[in-house]
Amino acid sequence: MLHRDDAHRLPVAHGRGRQSRGGRGRNGDELIGRVKLDRFSDLVNGTEFYIGHRYCDEAGLVVFSWTTEIACTFYQGTRHHEHCDHVAIRRTLRRDAGKIVACDDEPIIGGTAGFTGPGLRVAGSRRRALPSPRASTEPPVPAIGGPTRSTPEPVRPRAYNASRFPERRPASSPTSGSAPVVLRAEAAVRAAMAAPRRRHLSSVLATLQSDQYRIVTAAPDASSIVQGPPGTGKTIVAAHRAAFLVDDDEGKRFRACRRVLVVGPTRQYIEHVHHAIAELVADVRTVRTASLDTIMLYLRGIDVPVDDTLAEEKGDVDPDILVLAERAEHMLREAAQLPESIAHADAVERIYESLRANDVAGQPIVSVLAWELYLSQLPAFGSAVAARRLLGVLAACAVAVRGVVVGRYQHIVVDEAQDVTGLEWALLRRLSAGGWTLLGDGAQRRSDYSCPTWADVRDAIEVPTAGLETLTVGYRTTMQIMSYASRLLPVAERQVQSLQRDGSRPRQVRCASRTLPVNVVREAEDLLEAHPNGTVAIIGMRPSDITVALRNRGFLADSRHPDRVRKAGREIRVLHPHQARGLEFDGVVVVEPGAFPPRQDRHGLLYTSLTRANRALTVVHSKGLPTELCGRGTVR
Repeated sequence: MLHRDDAHRLPVAHGRGRQSRGGRGRNGDELIGRVKLDRFSDLVNGTEFYIGHRYCDEAGLVVFSWTTEIACTFYQGTRHHEHCDHVAIRRTLRRDAGKIVACDDEPIIGGTAGFTGPGLRVAGSRRRALPSPRASTEPPVPAIGGPTRSTPEPVRPRAYNASRFPERRPASSPTSGSAPVVLRAEAAVRAAMAAPRRRHLSSVLATLQSDQYRIVTAAPDASSIVQGPPGTGKTIVAAHRAAFLVDDDEGKRFRACRRVLVVGPTRQYIEHVHHAIAELVADVRTVRTASLDTIMLYLRGIDVPVDDTLAEEKGDVDPDILVLAERAEHMLREAAQLPESIAHADAVERIYESLRANDVAGQPIVSVLAWELYLSQLPAFGSAVAARRLLGVLAACAVAVRGVVVGRYQHIVVDEAQDVTGLEWALLRRLSAGGWTLLGDGAQRRSDYSCPTWADVRDAIEVPTAGLETLTVGYRTTMQIMSYASRLLPVAERQVQSLQRDGSRPRQVRCASRTLPVNVVREAEDLLEAHPNGTVAIIGMRPSDITVALRNRGFLADSRHPDRVRKAGREIRVLHPHQARGLEFDGVVVVEPGAFPPRQDRHGLLYTSLTRANRALTVVHSKGLPTELCGRGTVR
């Protein structure tokens, strides 16, 4: 069941140097990198400076916020700062449990001199010595790509490259015959990929890549659509984009937004992403995070939970419903059937019932046959108010009767945008006063009723100039899992570019239908044992059956989170495929793929579920598999 309280206000961040509104952050906890220039800079009164979460100038240490123009020197962006031409070395700080455990240096321009020991001094102030942050005495996080360096290895001097950023060391080619992938802070990236997944998404400021940084730091009034396969960092971009937009550091190129809305597909997604945003923002009042259904419930303004039914007809999601609702509201006002004193719920009901009857005071609201047939088949209000499929219709009626303050948010970020319907876009559009950042993957589209192409999405938000950005490098999921899941896609769309090549092949386990839940639980327990510090999920069309089997094995349900069970301090998530969108886990068991409904002969819902796994994937089935998955998995 879905409730209005599924939205999450971001918790207030305390301590650890977070900058409160009008305040200054502290230093060491929040440093993410250091930059050395090849010449003296008046701006820093030296040749070295730090990049961090927030600006600070305490104890003679100057740290520039990651949102300021000068941070381009660290992220290798495209909107250059004057110092971008003079970067000699970049240092990326790696952390584990809040401690700096490694420093990875990337020499850029010829020369072997490393960083100096003293800290920076503020221009015009008395110089005070401050040691550079040093790595913890704990062992450094191992990197897949080779040993960690705390000081740069000698390199041959080479001339300055006029392209602003000289050639960088390419990562290993993700697939045979594909172009090499160039990574910024490669050692830190690979260490992060090898680390177990956490329950919630965390910020990745130290390893944000140049293409991601370009999208994140675009102007607030700019609109863009970001297409990317699973694991390419779309959710990371969404969280950091929201934080960038509301940051009010004086060194930013753009003025901060007062309000930003982040829209996700589910309550589970919002729980997953809001932690990262809370790490990044200084003023929690500036960012609102909510699932799409929560926003529709808010717009509807009637506190009644809805079921899990999806749209059954095109009329359920057609944006013209909003036009018809506003026409009905106008006609009811003209006929004196909608007095100012009427309660909100009663007004919504009156507009809805007028639509259902296609009549106000003997006059039809619409005379198009297709609409007449659709409206005549709508259920009575008492049933409609509990139906998920009609949530958008009733939200449209509510917007018509009370009106929504246009332009409440200066920027709206929407993840999993491929699943938003035309009617939902029309309602979201009422909340927008500026730009949009939309992220998604057309291959994961789960409904026949959402916009089929990004061009249709542009039309829906009425921003035909929205640029299309493409993320192609997969960080999260192993090549073996991506290759397996990509069998569900047309050949031309099987562009696997995963950086992780050391995974095991997905397993396919066939069993009798009566033993299916028991086998699923056994496979999930095996994944828990294989990933003792990681996360595990079970995804299937009938999660309640699996939850019962888990309880029989001694797992206890979480009263606050029905999709979680625990045993001996370990947790398993049990999710319906719709709930799994936007999430990630070290190991995943996908149950009965043949039961996943396709849409227009595509397997978007199943493809999404298979790609939630980072390191290990097991498919358990009693029925036949989709043809595309037959014959090439590791079978037991």
